[in-house]
Order: sequence, then C-alpha cells, then structure tokens
Amino acid sequence: MDAVPAETGQILTETKADHFLRLLRAAAAEFQNGEDADGLRSLLAAADEFEIFVENDRSSPAPRIGLERLLPAVRQLYFYIRNRDIAGIADLLEDSFIPLTEEWQKGEAEK
Repeated sequence: MDAVPAETGQILTETKADHFLRLLRAAAAEFQNGEDADGLRSLLAAADEFEIFVENDRSSPAPRIGLERLLPAVRQLYFYIRNRDIAGIADLLEDSFIPLTEEWQKGEAEK
C-alpha cells in the first residue's frame, strides 16, 4: 500500500484538529449553560480526538504540540474532573485547551 502524501496527511490532521476544536468549544459552552451531561459527552469525545491528535503530531517529522505547555493543562483538567468542578473545567477549556489548539492549527505553538 502506498504511503499517504505529506499534503494529504496535513489535511487530515487539520480536519481532526478542527473537529477537536469544535468539541472543546461545545463542551465549554454546554458546561457553562448547565448542560453537564452534554458537556461531559463532548469532553469525552474531545478526549478521544485529543489522543489521536497528539499521537499523530508526535509521530510527525516536525511536531507542533509542545508537551511542556500541554501537560500542566492536562494535570489541571484531571484535578477539576476529580473534584467535579464543572466551572473550572469550562474555564480551563476556554483559557488553555482552545487557545493552544488554535495555535497548534496555525503551527505557532512553542515546541
């Protein structure tokens, strides 16, 4: 089987990033609107996409995701989930995960 051309791989990654970003925004909005069950569904779907997004990025020749910027946000998310802090989760999505994802899409995130 032929390898996927680099341009096609880039398009696929950007499409996944767009989907991931939409899920993050949906989760944040749903949590803020008191729609916790829907927010949780969106957050869990985003977590699945996030895993794929990071794995694909880390295996690329020029990764765009700086793990030193990502890990503190992931640790904070764990803390908020563990403490069932819905407002904290929504704020973290808006203040950390969404801006970082937007930077990664543009290739501007520090490595």
